[in-house]
Amino acid sequence: MTYETKRFPLAPAVYATEREIRWEARRLFLRAVETAAPEVLKSLAELRPSEDALAAWARRWNLTFEGSPAGWALEAARRTIETWRRYPGLREREPLAWAPLAVGGWKLLPPEAARLWDPRELTERRLTRGQAAERARRHGLAPAATRRELDRIERLLEDRGLRPAPEKSLGLHFEWAVRWQCLGRSAFEIARDGYPSGVTRRVREVLNLIGLDPRPARRGRRRK
Repeated sequence: MTYETKRFPLAPAVYATEREIRWEARRLFLRAVETAAPEVLKSLAELRPSEDALAAWARRWNLTFEGSPAGWALEAARRTIETWRRYPGLREREPLAWAPLAVGGWKLLPPEAARLWDPRELTERRLTRGQAAERARRHGLAPAATRRELDRIERLLEDRGLRPAPEKSLGLHFEWAVRWQCLGRSAFEIARDGYPSGVTRRVREVLNLIGLDPRPARRGRRRK
């Protein structure tokens, strides 16, 4: 079995706020739920919606934070249930999918602030600092002037509360987290499926990033 190991910035842009990074991580976790643990959404579709029922559903799948159902997971569930109510055909589709997460405003740098490099670029054209420097070199810009301009842009980003988005192997780490957190798989079982080592550390990084308590330790051997 082959798994995607290419690393990507964990945000829609190379630089992002903490909130944006967390939003993107939660989106990727929910997307992994759709494929690695479809029973989570199937059980949501069978639910008779109420706040108590949603809380029990969240606890069943270990979607908790600081001992209580995670607010962001409950909100994702409510939005999904409401979308299914408005468009009943979506509830019948296989596989089921979450409604999009609510997203706040996205502030781009003013055009005059980042002519050479805009780390807030949202399209696939977004560049790292090194790629921007290489593009400037090809256009004949002096290395010293390029470096000063890139330094200026980075200071502007930091002043606005932005930082480089961390990188994750998107095809792996979030799937590991779903299998471990929601399905109760052990790190050994996940590694036995052909994944590389370091499962436990990566899973805990993802859970900390998205805001979930690690599930309780499993007692005894898993039944086959």
